[in-house]
Amino acid sequence: LVFFLSDNGGPTLPTIPNNGARNAPLRGSKRTTLEGGHRVPFVVSWPGTLPAGGVYEQPVIQLDIFPTAVAAATGATPDAEPDGAPLDGVNLL
Repeated sequence: LVFFLSDNGGPTLPTIPNNGARNAPLRGSKRTTLEGGHRVPFVVSWPGTLPAGGVYEQPVIQLDIFPTAVAAATGATPDAEPDGAPLDGVNLL
């Protein structure tokens, strides 16, 4: 099970030196609430288990990695952190 994700868009604001980042065709960049600031890659690969090219249509956040990894490793979906605090993420499987 492999996860790949990026952080919130490339820094393309006029106050940031040119670093080659491009968020096109999305508007906005890091530190904005426009699409280019919060729509970023999040890829999960698990050959032989997840179908290639599948798409999860709901919004995803980095906090979803923990419950997804636990579910993949144990087959059980956790509903709380080890200290009893509720999870912020969801099992993507």
